[in-house]
Amino acid sequence: MLWVMDNAYRTKKEYMEFMIHSSELMQGGSPTFKTQKSIENLYYDMEIVFATAAKYCRGVGISEYAKKKLKQWQ
Repeated sequence: MLWVMDNAYRTKKEYMEFMIHSSELMQGGSPTFKTQKSIENLYYDMEIVFATAAKYCRGVGISEYAKKKLKQWQ
């Protein structure tokens, strides 16, 4: 994920999107995260990802992004 963010920044991508299903945030919620330790590692990794993302971007909701795009197209 860090490589993807860096690449998106370097190639001047307009936006980056992160999505995870809520069930993946709990033990046994997905085949990838079966144990409490795996969930702890996930949260640790997500902290790093979001801290890094904060260097590259500013969080906005879909409505704000859509309004910005509409203004650009007018």
